[in-house]
Amino acid sequence: MRHQINYLHQDYNLFENETFIQTAQCLNPNHFTRNRKMPLNKLIPHILTRKGTTLSIELKRYRQTIQQTMNQTNTNNQTIITKTGYLNQRKKLNPKAIETLCDYHTTHLYTNNKPT
Repeated sequence: MRHQINYLHQDYNLFENETFIQTAQCLNPNHFTRNRKMPLNKLIPHILTRKGTTLSIELKRYRQTIQQTMNQTNTNNQTIITKTGYLNQRKKLNPKAIETLCDYHTTHLYTNNKPT
């Protein structure tokens, strides 16, 4: 598809939607309200793009990607997340958030010829 990037931008915009954030909050309404090392808008894409390697390798690749996009040579504390921190963030995520994202994506993919 020619407009794949635009569809992905629509999906990323959904992460900022207050209703989506409320859906993503599993048990506590305070989940995903603070700015963490892996906030909701980074957690979900990371979960969806995992390749099946160990979590340590996945987090190392994530850190390298962040460094490349920020043009950093040194790792600073803001881009490092531990396995425990990642797993704690993932525990906070309501599985319905992934379902909502899939529904949103397919709805927009098949109802519009071009993304907005």
